[in-house]
Amino acid sequence: MNFILRIIILAGIFASLLIAGFYVRDQKYKNNSSFPPAQAQGLPPPSQSVVATISYGDTGFNPKSIIANPGDLIKMVNNSESIIEVVSAPPRDNSGNTDLNIGIIEPGDSKIFSSLNSGSWGYYNNLNPTDSGTIIIR
Repeated sequence: MNFILRIIILAGIFASLLIAGFYVRDQKYKNNSSFPPAQAQGLPPPSQSVVATISYGDTGFNPKSIIANPGDLIKMVNNSESIIEVVSAPPRDNSGNTDLNIGIIEPGDSKIFSSLNSGSWGYYNNLNPTDSGTIIIR
């Protein structure tokens, strides 16, 4: 009987500590100061908005060239019926601005990206390399 009482008491203590731990953890995250900032999660800062949109359709990328500042958000939209894969130019090299290696975008989807690298950077659809464009980062 003494042994069973000890087990019940230890189980009660363990359960109490477990519940207290979850409560403390939840309180810590409620004030959001423990969450990493949006930038550390790969997300744009909340106050930053998209400054340019590039659409891909039956005739390729539109516009073919845009000008942006370092860190500006650019949206790439796939308005075609096919999957596209956006990568930096030159073709088969991808030694350009790797920030432009956006990857696959499904039909109807979009991706937002930015670049801090100043210069004139080419990109193209890896699945149809004749479709290309340029982003100039001042």
